[in-house]
Amino acid sequence: MSWNILAALPNIVVTDPIEGEQFSMIGSDDARLSDNFGLQPNLKAFFRRFTNSHGVRITPAALVARSDTPAEFLNSEAVSGFRDAVAASIIPFARAAAITHRNYSRPMYSDSFDLYPWMVDRNGEHLIANTPAVSALHQIKGFRGLSSPGLSVVQIRDWDIDEALLKVLLDWWRKRFSGGTPHWEQLALFRSLNAANAAMQMPQSAGATIYDWGRSLSLWISAFEILVHPGPGGEANRAKVFALIERGEWEREAVREKVHDVRLSKKSVVRKAFPSYLYALAYQARNNFLHGEPVGREHLVLPSGQPVGFLVSALYRNAIATFVDLTATVSIDGKASVGAIAQAISEMSDRRRVPRTVEDAFIKAMAPKPETEDDDE
Repeated sequence: MSWNILAALPNIVVTDPIEGEQFSMIGSDDARLSDNFGLQPNLKAFFRRFTNSHGVRITPAALVARSDTPAEFLNSEAVSGFRDAVAASIIPFARAAAITHRNYSRPMYSDSFDLYPWMVDRNGEHLIANTPAVSALHQIKGFRGLSSPGLSVVQIRDWDIDEALLKVLLDWWRKRFSGGTPHWEQLALFRSLNAANAAMQMPQSAGATIYDWGRSLSLWISAFEILVHPGPGGEANRAKVFALIERGEWEREAVREKVHDVRLSKKSVVRKAFPSYLYALAYQARNNFLHGEPVGREHLVLPSGQPVGFLVSALYRNAIATFVDLTATVSIDGKASVGAIAQAISEMSDRRRVPRTVEDAFIKAMAPKPETEDDDE
């Protein structure tokens, strides 16, 4: 099977291929890349002309498609949908792990998955770019590609990926873009993932203000509301998001306990578990930031010192898992072979790995900020 290169991704190093049925994200040492280099010398020259901002040579990862991929998968919405599914299977997990492990160094922002705007044309002769700001054709001679100066080039290994979630999302992706009229739930999921991808971008590469961070946090509310919208004639609201969150699987008692006050109206306060409480905080922050109300650091950082935006992205991971009916349990046939049983146990362990990391992050976020000597003075 031959593969076509769709785009370069200069901000990531892919150690283990991220495989889909039609598309894959591959590393610089993948045979599918070198095979194309042999057929198109200019393509090889293009990929060999990338450095970081300090002149260190890098070879970008690549987004590739099977040569027999149907045309309905080769439009910008389908390509972006694949990227969004991959990003949603890596970044929320990475952010939860960063809260629990501090020095966890994996992609934290969706800019890492940006598709480079220049690419060799299908005839292998020129470079072309087509963006909202640029529509251009150029010679490869003199091209100098750069990774994003605001990001570190980060490595992605298979254990950095929420494999169980990615598998289900790519199945939804195939059904959504395989032609015909998509179901509303399919439209909602990929619109939501697109909003989440925007929410996971860096607010600014330099000079970010509290308002930039507030705008990013506000986009998370849009991602949740798009996900729960019931379709034409219906509406999305906070109650529907609460219902989705509370339908999810929460293993730890500390996360399930309804001990947090959530104000529903001027006269109504209810007790909810931390996941719904967290969403309520983000919802109120969104209203304040987008409606011109007073805002401060307390809208972006919990008393424990943990960032609301990172925590909400972890919450979103569990929300989409619930939406696509991904459970942590795997059925095991008592009459199955030892190998099949071992495989099922391994899959169950993998399914629980990411939700447990999310809950660990929540528990850390609920803890009071440790006192320092300055606090005692």
